[in-house]
Amino acid sequence: MAKPKTNAQGFEEVLKVATKSEIGRMLDLSRQAITNWGPSIPETYAYRVSVMTGIPIEDILPEVAPDVHKRLKELANAQAKTR
Repeated sequence: MAKPKTNAQGFEEVLKVATKSEIGRMLDLSRQAITNWGPSIPETYAYRVSVMTGIPIEDILPEVAPDVHKRLKELANAQAKTR
């Protein structure tokens, strides 16, 4: 399997593992809501989809993975400061 180079290819990889209906059930969304995402998974849901499917976030959103990792680290740091 070649690594996805676009976010759309990342979504295609996810759909090889789970249907839109299954993704919707995992996220408590309708299949129609998943269809409305368009060609790629929104960053808001990418991390949870990654955890649930076992597909690395770098493969789900290859175009923005570095930014997503940066935001996740910032969030973790902010949460650590509030504890």
